[in-house]
Amino acid sequence: MKMLRTGCLTLCISLFLTGCGIARKGEDGAPVDPVTRYMESRTGETGAAEDSADSSGGRGTDAAGEGLPDIMGNPAYSAMGRQVVTVVVTVPLRETMDRIIAFNESNPDYFIEMKNYGGGAEQFEVLETQLSLEVLSGKGPDLVIWDRMNYSQSMASDRLMENLYDFMDADPDFHREDYYENILEAFEVSGGLYLCPASFSIHTGCVRADELEPGRDATESWSLEEMMEAYTDSPRAKVFTINFTKELQLKFISEDCMGNFVDWGSGECRFDTPEFVELMEFCNTFPEQFQDDFYAEDNSHIKVLSSGKIFWQPITLNEAWDVAYSRVTNGDMDMLWPGHPVADGEKELGGGVAAPYGDCYSICRNSGNQEAAWEVIKSFLGAEAQREVEGIPLLKSVSEERIQDALTLEYETADGGRQEKIKWEIRIAIDEWTESEEVKLSCITEEDAKTYRSIIESTGRSYSSDDGILDIILEEAGAYFDGDKDAATVADIIQNRVSMYVSERMK
Repeated sequence: MKMLRTGCLTLCISLFLTGCGIARKGEDGAPVDPVTRYMESRTGETGAAEDSADSSGGRGTDAAGEGLPDIMGNPAYSAMGRQVVTVVVTVPLRETMDRIIAFNESNPDYFIEMKNYGGGAEQFEVLETQLSLEVLSGKGPDLVIWDRMNYSQSMASDRLMENLYDFMDADPDFHREDYYENILEAFEVSGGLYLCPASFSIHTGCVRADELEPGRDATESWSLEEMMEAYTDSPRAKVFTINFTKELQLKFISEDCMGNFVDWGSGECRFDTPEFVELMEFCNTFPEQFQDDFYAEDNSHIKVLSSGKIFWQPITLNEAWDVAYSRVTNGDMDMLWPGHPVADGEKELGGGVAAPYGDCYSICRNSGNQEAAWEVIKSFLGAEAQREVEGIPLLKSVSEERIQDALTLEYETADGGRQEKIKWEIRIAIDEWTESEEVKLSCITEEDAKTYRSIIESTGRSYSSDDGILDIILEEAGAYFDGDKDAATVADIIQNRVSMYVSERMK
């Protein structure tokens, strides 16, 4: 399948939150089941009825609403004697809802019934409070499906959720070694797995190989001190990374590397350390404002990359093609992937940070239906379901299928001749006024595949950001960036405030 991406390197970063809306009520005032509401909404979509025609026996509708499929006859609406698993979905995205409906239509033993708290991503704090109280009181759901942005390690811990390793190890049909065990370990809290992603991406970064010492392993990590020293000694780099300000650079590194400073298992915080002080001092070397004229001389993102003017390039790896893209846009140069800086003594955890790409799963404590909840999770981790996920599949065999597909050169007939088939492409624009540049790839190299596998297999940390902690960091760091306080004083203030915040969250 041909992969097409579009990208725009603007001078600011916007965060788009997906809301799920307020729950609709029926004529009797009772909330309508989210699955019912979702299927009804899809019935009127162009092409949606065709998608569900085989399962519902219905057909499409016209403008007058005639010919609606008999959706209430669909097994996705009724347990029909099956064991019910109650599920809370933090953000019911289309692919999540489709997966639940497909499960209900096909599974003979279990039926997913959604428990609706109402609201959306913007009301996640309300959901957290209500969900916590219900789980602790034994009135909560059996299963939680977290969106990749709406989960927290304070909730996905032994206080509220069950250790999924216990279910994996007790199930003779499930084999942990078939999955990326290092990624599972990256999401552990105090040695237990309380949240399992169906797929993931890896937040990392690359530099040109000639910027670092010869003989360095392609995915060898680095400390903050090593990173800063290499940038300072670079003979050609004009900026550390793409147009970051002091505040944005601190947010970027803190967000991806929160695990360096907060241990949600023990509640220990480590912001009053020389490493965090160094991080703030490093970020203070960045400009206060975005540099509007950075691309003025070249007017080409690819030319800027291949010139070496940008030292470290942040990359989110979702597939093997991303490694090839970084190599090609840097002038087909050898690239190294040290990723994000690691804390002292943690180089073995690698420079990559694993982040959920789609849904994540947790089984609630005090649920009397935990074995059934595990069966639901297991079905979403099977080969068939894993082939449908976006991002990097957790199941290694499916991930390798995608790598082999990217390695395979295919041909097609076009313009009267046989030529390589373009299987992946991206269009890049610096801003809305410049013409976009295209990168087209027909396959990746064996070296790309080797590097990609190595990045995945060397990743031992997970994305563990928390908006409340980030707000504290950025609020207090402003006094240092403005010259009102020194870095050590600000680090102490952040340590005290975050420690109180974490302690409160873990109650």
